[in-house]
Amino acid sequence: GVPHLAQATGIKKTTIYGWIAGPTEPRASDIIRIATAADCSVGWLLVGDSSLNGMRTTIRLPRYDVQASAGSGALVAHEQPGEFLSVSRDWLSRYVSRSANVGVIEAAGDSMAPTIRNRDLLLVEVREGATVEELLRGGVYVLTLDGGLVVKRLDIDGDFLVVISDNSAY
Repeated sequence: GVPHLAQATGIKKTTIYGWIAGPTEPRASDIIRIATAADCSVGWLLVGDSSLNGMRTTIRLPRYDVQASAGSGALVAHEQPGEFLSVSRDWLSRYVSRSANVGVIEAAGDSMAPTIRNRDLLLVEVREGATVEELLRGGVYVLTLDGGLVVKRLDIDGDFLVVISDNSAY
């Protein structure tokens, strides 16, 4: 019922009752929250076609209640998932290996703009360290620094590892 849906999604009961009574409709972000809580695809939720049900082809990723600072550093509050996001297994396999431990966190700040904006969600592989080969390729990493998380671009310049902000103002 409505109370269970409200609890599972974090959406207010009055909002859900408003959708039922009309004339308002859920926003896209609300539909995603409902699909995630129901472990089904947005397509199935919107049109009810069982051929669009993504239950067998989706995976639930933990969204951790932490932020990676794209600025001066964000403290890690706690590392328990606040919610879960359902994504296509096919989509995920294009970005990470099947054995990877992945999760979702939020960016805070603008030092990585325009690549990463404030409040963007980041898909992160949770592990310690990077290989030399990975560092030589460069890329964007979430780093632990003084008990907090920062998101920065890493590159190799000769014998030095360079930490870069994409925003030229930094």
